[in-house]
Amino acid sequence: MFIYSHHKTLAMMRKATEKEIVRPGATRFATNFLTLQSLHQHKPKLRLMFSDAKFRNLNVAKTAKGKRVEAIVMSAGFWKSVVKSIRVFAPLFMLLRIVDSDYKPSMGFVVGMFEDVKEEIRGVYKGKDHDYKPVIDIIEAKAQGRLDSPLHMAAYFLNPLYFYRDDETAMRSIAAKDGFMDIMELFYPDVANQIQISTYELEKYMDRKGSFGRVVAIASCKSPEFNPGKSKRFFQI
Repeated sequence: MFIYSHHKTLAMMRKATEKEIVRPGATRFATNFLTLQSLHQHKPKLRLMFSDAKFRNLNVAKTAKGKRVEAIVMSAGFWKSVVKSIRVFAPLFMLLRIVDSDYKPSMGFVVGMFEDVKEEIRGVYKGKDHDYKPVIDIIEAKAQGRLDSPLHMAAYFLNPLYFYRDDETAMRSIAAKDGFMDIMELFYPDVANQIQISTYELEKYMDRKGSFGRVVAIASCKSPEFNPGKSKRFFQI
C-alpha cells in the first residue's frame, strides 16, 4: 500500500510541476545541483500540491514520513537553505562545465577561475568567516593534489588576464611564482638560461615592458575571451 501511495505521490508531483523534479547530470554533484534548481523553480506548485485534497487522501500523507516531508516543503527555512545552496554552488558548477568543455584550454584559466569561485562564495556569506570557511575548506581539500601542481600554478602565473587584473590577484600570482620557477628549472636545466629567464625576461612580463606594454597586449589581456595559445603563430619571429 505504501509503494502504491508512493507512486501516486510521484504521479501527482509530475502533474503539479509538469516536469520531472530530478534532473540527471553527468556527475552526482551536477545531478544534486540541477535538482535543487528544479525544486526551487517549482516551489509554488509543490507547496500547493501538499495542500491539495487529493494528496491528503493518500495513505502516505497520513504517515510520519509523509507529514515530515510536508513540513519540510512548507518550511520557509528549508527554501532559504535551498536558495543559499544554489547561490554557493552555482559558480562551482559553472567552473566544472567550463573545465569539461572545449570552450578554452583549462590549464591557463582553471586556477584563476577557482580563486574567483571562492571569492563569489565568500560574497554569498557576506564575508562571515564562520559561515563560508567550512565550504571553502571542503572545496580546497578536493582541489589539493589536482589543481595545485607546478604546471597549474605556472600557467596561472603566466596568464595576463589574472596577473594584471588587480593588486590582490598580483599578490596571489607571486605565491604561484614558485610553480613557475619549478617548471622553468625542469625545462631549462642550464643555469645560464635560468638566470636569463628569471631576471630579464620575467622582469619584462611583471613590469609590462617591451611587447607586454603595447596597447594591443594590454587590451587583449583584459578580455576573458582572449586565448594566447591560438595567437602563437602571430607572435612567432
